[in-house]
Amino acid sequence: MACLLLLVSGCSEPGTGEDACSWTQFGRDPQHHGAGCVVAQPPERRLAEVVLDPFASEELSDGDGSLRIHYQSPLVVEDDVYVGIKSGQYTPCVDGQGQQAPCSPEAYATQTWSEAHYRWKSGELQHQWTFDSDWKPLPFLRSEQLFHAAIHGRTLYVPGLGGTLHRVDRETGHARDRINPFGDELDPTLYVAGPPSVGADGSVYYNVLQVEPGDPFRADAHGWLVKVSPSGSTRIASYAGLVPEAPAADALCYTTFPAGTPAPLPPPPNADGSPALPPQAPCSSQRPGLNVAPAISPDGIVFTLSRAHRNDRYGYLVAVNPDLTPRWSSSLRELLQDGCGKKATCREGATPGVEPGTNLPPAGRVVDGATSSPVVLPDGRIAYGAFTEYNGSRGHLLVFSQEGEFAGSYDFGWDITPAVYRHGATYSLILKDNHYAVLPRDERFYITRLSPELEPEWKAKAVFDERCIRDDSGGVSCQPEHGNSFEWCINAPAVDAEGTVHVASEDGHLYAIDQQGIVKGRHFLQRALRSSYTPVVLDGQGRIYAQNVGRLVVVGR
Repeated sequence: MACLLLLVSGCSEPGTGEDACSWTQFGRDPQHHGAGCVVAQPPERRLAEVVLDPFASEELSDGDGSLRIHYQSPLVVEDDVYVGIKSGQYTPCVDGQGQQAPCSPEAYATQTWSEAHYRWKSGELQHQWTFDSDWKPLPFLRSEQLFHAAIHGRTLYVPGLGGTLHRVDRETGHARDRINPFGDELDPTLYVAGPPSVGADGSVYYNVLQVEPGDPFRADAHGWLVKVSPSGSTRIASYAGLVPEAPAADALCYTTFPAGTPAPLPPPPNADGSPALPPQAPCSSQRPGLNVAPAISPDGIVFTLSRAHRNDRYGYLVAVNPDLTPRWSSSLRELLQDGCGKKATCREGATPGVEPGTNLPPAGRVVDGATSSPVVLPDGRIAYGAFTEYNGSRGHLLVFSQEGEFAGSYDFGWDITPAVYRHGATYSLILKDNHYAVLPRDERFYITRLSPELEPEWKAKAVFDERCIRDDSGGVSCQPEHGNSFEWCINAPAVDAEGTVHVASEDGHLYAIDQQGIVKGRHFLQRALRSSYTPVVLDGQGRIYAQNVGRLVVVGR
């Protein structure tokens, strides 16, 4: 029998062994637990700083003050650190006078995404080499797609052009070869669609998306799950085959009530008394959610997220056998009942529990602007943070049994891959719990620790109310925000061996929150800003790696 109940069965935990402290992929390990192996150092001082994105100022201008970029988790093996960096030329969409400049989303092509190797020597983080990839993000996205590598042994797997992976020697930075599951030619309509994940046996799994040239959301798309064996051989499985019960691409699926529909939603019943429903449109093909890193259970089952290309309300949690045959898929539709009358503001007389934008039971949405990825929990269940919007632009953490049965949900702050803290014979989940619109601003933003039953064990509230910036000399100046606190800008928290949670905030600080939910330390990074959510990483020495304004800052004692 497969060993799934890791905490009580006596099976060894994933990651134990000589590399138990390594952080080699998104979420640290194949299950995405985000848990370090040692007690973290206190966040007292800056140990190192690396510029990851030299275009952050221009991107802030184009983003109207928001940095809409997803950045890679640093990858750490002993004293070696690997980071995703950008170079090339940035083509702005807003000129220096605030006027629209002649650019388009294809301007991404003028930038270069690379993997850079640093090494700790004599207390300093020293650059060793940089490998330039030919990978490009999908165009026409509001938030820039995530470029993310993964490590197994001496090999660094780096996303490349045409749905490929570069296998790079992580000691020398030399490319060994290019893995192309789709033939000898490079097809520019194929995109590596999220971080690769590495199983315990060294097999690599990643998603590929194929879109039409031009606007990729005007036509249909196709997607594949790819497996790369340690020898470099590949297998692919079409998402259409992994989710056979999904509506066909040309079948009609419900959309949402069009803009201009009189508020409040949903509309009143039709003249014949039947419920008003939104228009229907062709569903389009199932394909991977953008930025999703597959999770891999200890017995090799792969979990990923699928969605209809042009309708994110038709999504599925998908389980795949190690040979890429489908195991099961579970729809994210009609699981929730907390819309009208509970979490959503609706027309008086609306059916209780429905989503106001559809007048149907709410759907967990797999949105391309997030990086939420599945987590295999220590008891074998699977958790995924879906977007739901009707509950104050928030989401729901959805939990499923190992057979794909819906097991419960928690209304939370969206776009999170929760960390898992094991203690005794149980575990806790840590996630951000931002309330974006429904509470006074100083009561909105929390980090929450949940029990396996999804009951809050504690909540840590954001209270800092000053907007600060660090100047070139290292000095920090602050202005009061008049009682306003900042949201937690984390997409993957890190928890250490003692249960201390490490998270970043839009106030520009890195925070350490203890087992009781009390802030026991913080360090100001660079500046307060509206930011795409960023990960935090711990290494085997207890150093803490955080990101702010396109910079990596390493903090410790």
